[in-house]
Amino acid sequence: MDANALAVLDTLREEGSATGATARLRINTLAMSRSLGRVQRATGDQMLVRTGHTTTSTP
Repeated sequence: MDANALAVLDTLREEGSATGATARLRINTLAMSRSLGRVQRATGDQMLVRTGHTTTSTP
């Protein structure tokens, strides 16, 4: 897992939405999705779940 993928995860957690995180990181949604996928595969955990219009960290 690389530092960029962790930065994406951290920003997603802070922003609570993919739209806010992509704007803040200045990346597109495909790059966001791929980075989050790398984190999920490395940890074996979803890490974030959608709750309404926001995302929430998994326990």
